[in-house]
Amino acid sequence: MGTVATWRESSPVVRLLMVNQFGVMLGFYLILPNLSAHLSGDLGLSAALVGLVLGVRTLSQQGMTLFGGTAADRLGCRWLILTGCALRSVAFVMFAVYDSLPGIMAAAVVTGISGAVFTPATRTYLTRAAGENKLAAYALFNMAGNTGALFGPLLGSVLLLWDFRLVAAVSAVVFAVLTAAQAFLLPPQPRAKSGQSVFGDWRYLMSDRPFLVFVAAVSVLFVAYNQLYLLLPMEITRVTGSAGSVSLVFVVMAVIGMVGSVPLATRVPRRLGRGRAVALGVALCGLAFVPTAFSGALQGGRPPGESISSASVPGLLLSALPVLAATVVLAVGHTIAISLSQEVAVSYAPPGLTGTYIGMFSMAAGLSAAGGNFLIGYLSDLGDRYGMRWLPWLFLVVLGAAAAWAVARMRHIPEGHDSTPARRAAAKRPPRVEESLP
Repeated sequence: MGTVATWRESSPVVRLLMVNQFGVMLGFYLILPNLSAHLSGDLGLSAALVGLVLGVRTLSQQGMTLFGGTAADRLGCRWLILTGCALRSVAFVMFAVYDSLPGIMAAAVVTGISGAVFTPATRTYLTRAAGENKLAAYALFNMAGNTGALFGPLLGSVLLLWDFRLVAAVSAVVFAVLTAAQAFLLPPQPRAKSGQSVFGDWRYLMSDRPFLVFVAAVSVLFVAYNQLYLLLPMEITRVTGSAGSVSLVFVVMAVIGMVGSVPLATRVPRRLGRGRAVALGVALCGLAFVPTAFSGALQGGRPPGESISSASVPGLLLSALPVLAATVVLAVGHTIAISLSQEVAVSYAPPGLTGTYIGMFSMAAGLSAAGGNFLIGYLSDLGDRYGMRWLPWLFLVVLGAAAAWAVARMRHIPEGHDSTPARRAAAKRPPRVEESLP
């Protein structure tokens, strides 16, 4: 089924969530690519403090999505979506107003908490609204996000010609509009109850070994994807001699995500089965980094620091070819596996714990990406020091292959929205865990 047909067959509520995701990513990527430059340039913060601010934002979001997911199960998704979007609007106003480090740090924390509130709630609401068409809904959802992530930086770069505060203000307006629109248009949604306490829910989650193994394996997707912000920009800058060439990486990734989200995410599993399709996507995310191990040999003798104006366009493209090839394969692998892995992860959840499972999935993904980036950055520095530029790339290839093998070997991957007969039967009754004291 094509993208347009999938959109037409979706319910009005699902379409509203697609528009919401486009707006969320548009507003977020309006400000995010320009934030570090504002902190270091306009405010004069050191690189260490800039890294601290960005790290606090990431940790406050990814470290709390489990709580946000549990809150969605307990309190309902609609109010959490509205609260999260409103908080993000407030956070971006704070970035526009505050110049001091405490104010900026507070804005970073509020930004992260808002994402931890509305992200699992939005996905939980989407999961319940999509019914049996979860995979197609997730694919549309990710396509909408990729579209917003493509146009956000473009609009932000235009607004930045005036002032960063204008960028932050427009981002805040986007989230304020989303909050108001959903307050009027997003209907309440009934809640399923797990029949036990919060701690009982978490104990059940932590005892679900197949789910935890699956999440650990597919977290490699996020480690690989985050090289869009770490290794790939550094490598394309090194081989072309121009920081402006970094935009090519993001454009390629966003275009493939926009065009391929629905076809790749729905047709590949239909042919291979869910388990093999996820394994293929993870494997491609690892194999994507094979070409970049050879990118240094394609410089043609031109020193890395030479400006783009002195290099021919064909020579520039030839130098960038391995990085762009890596980006294409990474985009295809990620597009195949990301929606599907989210759908499979939800298939493990019994009634009443959908948000909790989504929150755990998001938390594991974020923490894996952060830890993976630290290790890969260390390997990159080590490789530069000892003349082994292939070291971080080889690590990513091996990591992807190991994760793909782990997924392929798993025996408990649900093969459909209704899962296996045993899990369907188990899902009809509350989780068999002793209830802890609230």
